[in-house]
Amino acid sequence: MKILQIGAFNRNIGDSIALVNARRCWSHVNPDIKWETYDIGNFWQLGLEKKATIDFFNKAKKEE
Repeated sequence: MKILQIGAFNRNIGDSIALVNARRCWSHVNPDIKWETYDIGNFWQLGLEKKATIDFFNKAKKEE
């Protein structure tokens, strides 16, 4: 299973702890998860354009 975790990485301690804890908890459920990360700051560069957002998620879904 592959999970793309989108979040505010390395911005502040609260966000960082929340992201790490979510990953840690899910890894206990399934230790074979392949984690990918994407910083929300990069995501916002897409703006609110619907097509760009859909294209981003389709590309992320296809990458192995």
